Amino acid sequence: MNTMRRMLVQGVVRVLQSRANELKGELLVSDLPYQFERLWKVQLNLQSAGYSDVQAFLKAWPNKIEVNSSPKGDVVILAKKSA
Repeated sequence: MNTMRRMLVQGVVRVLQSRANELKGELLVSDLPYQFERLWKVQLNLQSAGYSDVQAFLKAWPNKIEVNSSPKGDVVILAKKSA
């Protein structure tokens, strides 16, 4: 299960990196499953990693990704590197 968790979070990181490279804006948490499937051609299956909710999954990886509030809703971004 730990391997699946790491694979999924790395997949999310790649989604965010891809969006950054394409100069796309913030990614709403609600749009993450669609964008994940668009890039990887598989569903974002959180249950396989022991999570039932996308918010809990994202918050479990603060060193990789962050969830912030915006006027549009919660957005997921790459974690800022500590200096």
